[in-house]
Amino acid sequence: MEMGSTRARRRRFKSWGLVGGAVAALMAVAAQAAESADAATVADPLVLPMEQLLQTDVVSAARFARQVTDAASAVSVLTAEDIRRYGWRTLGEVLDHMRGIYLNTASDYVYMGSRGIGGIKTMSGRLLLLIDGVVANDNFYEQTFLGYDNLIDPALIERIEYAPGAGSAMYGNNAFLGVINVVTRRGRGVDGLEAAVSVGSHADRYGRLTWGRRLEGGSEWLASLTVHRNDGTPSLDYDSDDQILPYPGRDPYYIYTGRLEGAQDAHLFVKGQMGNWGLTVLGMTRQQRIAWPWAPDWVDTDTGTDSLGVVSLAHDDTYGAGWRATQRAVLGRYQFRAASSSTFPGEDFIAFAGTDGAWWLLDSQWSYDGINGHKLVLDARMRYDTMQKLWLHTRDQALHIQTRTVSLAVEDQIDLAAGWQATLGLRAENRTRQPTTWSPRAALVYTPDARWTLKLSHGRSTRQFTLLETLRQSAALEALTWLPGEKATITEGMAEYRDGGLRLLGSLYRYRLDNPYTLERTPKRLNLRGLELEGEWLWQGWQLRGSQTWQWPAAPLGEPIYDTPHTISKLLVSAPLGSERWRLGMALRRTGGYASVADFSDDTSLVFDVPGRTVTDLTLTGLRLADQWNLTLAVRNLFNVRNSSLTLGRPTDRNSRNVWLEVSTTWR
Repeated sequence: MEMGSTRARRRRFKSWGLVGGAVAALMAVAAQAAESADAATVADPLVLPMEQLLQTDVVSAARFARQVTDAASAVSVLTAEDIRRYGWRTLGEVLDHMRGIYLNTASDYVYMGSRGIGGIKTMSGRLLLLIDGVVANDNFYEQTFLGYDNLIDPALIERIEYAPGAGSAMYGNNAFLGVINVVTRRGRGVDGLEAAVSVGSHADRYGRLTWGRRLEGGSEWLASLTVHRNDGTPSLDYDSDDQILPYPGRDPYYIYTGRLEGAQDAHLFVKGQMGNWGLTVLGMTRQQRIAWPWAPDWVDTDTGTDSLGVVSLAHDDTYGAGWRATQRAVLGRYQFRAASSSTFPGEDFIAFAGTDGAWWLLDSQWSYDGINGHKLVLDARMRYDTMQKLWLHTRDQALHIQTRTVSLAVEDQIDLAAGWQATLGLRAENRTRQPTTWSPRAALVYTPDARWTLKLSHGRSTRQFTLLETLRQSAALEALTWLPGEKATITEGMAEYRDGGLRLLGSLYRYRLDNPYTLERTPKRLNLRGLELEGEWLWQGWQLRGSQTWQWPAAPLGEPIYDTPHTISKLLVSAPLGSERWRLGMALRRTGGYASVADFSDDTSLVFDVPGRTVTDLTLTGLRLADQWNLTLAVRNLFNVRNSSLTLGRPTDRNSRNVWLEVSTTWR
């Protein structure tokens, strides 16, 4: 599809070229300086987190030890040091700086796209979110909360790993296109009481209190409470406010963007380790209010509240020679409530709607390395969704279903020869009202020396439709149509090079997505090819990290494809200002233009072009000022670039530049 005028295309190409050129220059300069960097980085404290990271364990779904380089994916990692240097405030902000991921923001939530699939109103159910091994997607929308409604405060993250690819073989339904694995800080890392407060644009107010300690008896605890409020923006990058725009060619119909009228949220996190037992408690609630000016004398106001809580109890131990096992029990509860009030003359009303979800999960995972050259992982899981309820119009009208899911999985890591390793995995999963699905995966890893790692993987992922998606594809509420879910066949090749403070990664992949979730505008099959490059260089206190993604989607019959930018470019630069106490970080993101579509209540839709967008952020950090005091000053969207995707290809009037200041301290 033609994307704007020739002049606009040239501007987009020029901006993309600058970003891509910066990434290429970064890799070229880094490669030339690799040998000298080796010597310089031996004593450079900035190199230590990456070097240590490559020698530490990845926490999988059941705490089994796996090296980053052993995973059958092109894994990207960001650490607590990265989060602090660039001042990221939400989970979405962190992920938005990882290779190949792009975000969209509406007036209510933040939506994530990856590997060419995503867009406004697209829940994140195709990516599994694990927080310390606990599945953190809700059981109704199966979404990942990414804005100020995120389930974990980024200040509590030790590192975050993004492993794209066919993850269903080991992790199940939501790992359809990959896994986001969050490893949180430990009590000993806090070793006292932390406090942080911040103020910022859009009436932003934030406070956090965190306590952590390793006690004399050997147990270790961390507890944290975060409270936040603002004018209602779901993220730092939302810029729509109370506008009425003409619907092209359809007067007197109009497009309304809504006026945000405030939001508040709270987040609780508790983590405990007592011998072989582990306890995790995650909780969040956020309330937001939006006013819709449907007519000069008619205002419809929506108040929505999301609440999500997850409790996990796990036991990890060894059993005899070569056996290790983790048993985990999880309880989850999700609730959404929406209340609408209208002031239409003569027809004032208050409507109520909402969703309820509750579930429990039992997971038993065993590993055995007693056979020479093999490491077997067996997983048995049962999940029971005791409540998936949709409330409509009144509290008396509701749809209530229950779902049972049972799955078995096996994975074998096989040492073939010196430097060669193969991984074979298979998961069978059965859900109520659905046939059994099979998700196989095979991978080959070659490590010729300590610097190079080559991987080739092929697998199939499966995903059942959520209840909401089933409702939208059914003719009537009383006659739900339980359709077969999505299937993705994924082939990917990856090469990674590490030498001292230098890391380079390239990934080439191909997807075939069958039976994607559709509202009669998506093709029944989608083919997508992509190329991703990533580089990181640490040298004499400087940190440079860049990535470039190209995506080429296609439908067999030439149907249009929406919400898939062809290019995604990212660049991170952090530099000391005289000493390590003061640092300046710059983050630059470029998302290329794409076509999108909006649906309306009269069953019509409008296709529009979203131009490319380049956003620049600056963050100044000061550490250990006046003993234990830290300071962060951040400017988001420095050049105030508008986000046209929110209002059908038209820039809005709201100032989306965002400034905030945070002060934190620790008492030990």
